[in-house]
Amino acid sequence: MHPKSLQESFQVFHHTSHMRRKEDREFVLFLTEIASLEELYARGLEKIGNYPYEFKEEGGISEAIAELKAEQLYKAKQVRTYAEKIITELADPFKDLLKNQSQAIKKAYAKMMNIDKSQELILEKYKSARNKYWKSCSECEQYAISLEESKSKIKTEKIVQKLLASKKEIDISLKGYLETVEEFDKHSKKYKTMVSNVIETYEKQEEKRLNSIKDSLIKITEYEAESLVNSLYEIQALKSKMHSIEISQEIDKFKSESPDSSLFTLEIAFEPYEGVHPSFRSLMGSPIISIPTSEDQKWDKLSTQSAIEGMYLSGLETIIEKAWNGIELNVEDYINFNHLIKDPQGRKSWSRCMNLRRSHGIFTLNELGFRQVGELMISVLNECELVNDIQIGKSVIILSQTFHKILGDGEDKKQFLQNFITHHSLWAHMEFWDQVIQTSINEENKNHENLGMTNAETSQETSQRLKRVVFCQLISYSHIMITFQVNQLAAAELVLGYVNKYKIILEEANQLMAMIDKDLLTKIKDLEGDQYPRLVEWAKEYSSSVVESENSDASEDSLME
Repeated sequence: MHPKSLQESFQVFHHTSHMRRKEDREFVLFLTEIASLEELYARGLEKIGNYPYEFKEEGGISEAIAELKAEQLYKAKQVRTYAEKIITELADPFKDLLKNQSQAIKKAYAKMMNIDKSQELILEKYKSARNKYWKSCSECEQYAISLEESKSKIKTEKIVQKLLASKKEIDISLKGYLETVEEFDKHSKKYKTMVSNVIETYEKQEEKRLNSIKDSLIKITEYEAESLVNSLYEIQALKSKMHSIEISQEIDKFKSESPDSSLFTLEIAFEPYEGVHPSFRSLMGSPIISIPTSEDQKWDKLSTQSAIEGMYLSGLETIIEKAWNGIELNVEDYINFNHLIKDPQGRKSWSRCMNLRRSHGIFTLNELGFRQVGELMISVLNECELVNDIQIGKSVIILSQTFHKILGDGEDKKQFLQNFITHHSLWAHMEFWDQVIQTSINEENKNHENLGMTNAETSQETSQRLKRVVFCQLISYSHIMITFQVNQLAAAELVLGYVNKYKIILEEANQLMAMIDKDLLTKIKDLEGDQYPRLVEWAKEYSSSVVESENSDASEDSLME
């Protein structure tokens, strides 16, 4: 074991032992506090026993009170004896034990430091010898390399002389190195025994400490039990006396003089706040407030931006968490939610709440949670469609393909939120998909620039890289549009617009069209009008390429014949 590692471990061990003994001072104070409270209790009992009170009416109650006071005086004597034993038999001996342990541990610690110091000196001697040996080996190695590379006879002879001298130095340093290893091994065997003895001292002291605490706790309960046994007879007699007192007439008389029970009950109910502002009408809790901003204001320029974001996050998280956990949302929840997402910051906060669950791996919803979260997602889509919020609409696409519910008993059968929102009217707007695709292309290209992938690119390399980016995005969104049941002809027409814009080759265009619909050519033949001009043009190019391929194959067959 490396001495430094052992030293750190022992320091932690020593510190732990020290802190435990230090905490034991609190145990002494704990015992002293018990004794003090018992003494205080004894004084209180004496005060009760000597209290100048006598029941005015003669009879059972008067006698019972006198006996009760006498019992308090007897109990005070027992309690005081108990308090004295805690100090003389427990607290004081434990303090002496801690003092003796502190001296023993101090000696063991000093011994350990001396042992560790001697080990450290031997280790340093070992390191010095090892480094000297390594240095000699390194120098000799360089001479050996130079000898192999030398082509001059004179130079070779000089190198050989240096090599032999260096080899002699290796032998000398090796001897010293091996001697330090042997010395270290011998000391390590003694070191282990000496360290074990020191640790054993700590362990024995710890065992004494714990046994002393255990014995103190046992004796406390024994003292308490002894006290209870001594007073048991008096308590039983006193108990019988108390039970024999007849007090029914006094109770009846007192009840007749008591206030009417109808005055005891006061009922109140929560009264909602009635304000003028829509968020404060019939308010039963914390208000949901949106912060209006003018057209020329930017959220990132507002000094209260963080507070506003926090307000939206708090309000939306409360509703989302409730819906997620399958707690039935009420009408007010839906109203508040729709009110918050009307603002762009509200929709951003909704996306952030959902993405936090996504990043934490919280994907699965129960049946009611699935329905309610889906309904909230549809509300967000309604706002996105109304104000053309492309970024949040794009976020909904990703989130709907993440969160799901389990169908039946098997965890492999899942239904995603995408199924819940597939028929929303937003997906029919090709302008939306056009902006989503272009935004994704721009973002991916920007990522490449941020990662330094565009450094030192030629214009041709930039063009090729951009084409790869566009093609990858088109593959992704072609699949997504089909899963969201977008019109296949409209989707193909949109994709071909990007094919033409970025000059994607025909073979890749054919792959994209096949992904959207394998029967596109058949459907194009049945088209009327010029609604899909790019599709018609692509069909012509595709047919021409097929004919050319067939003619080329025929020519090759003819040549072969």
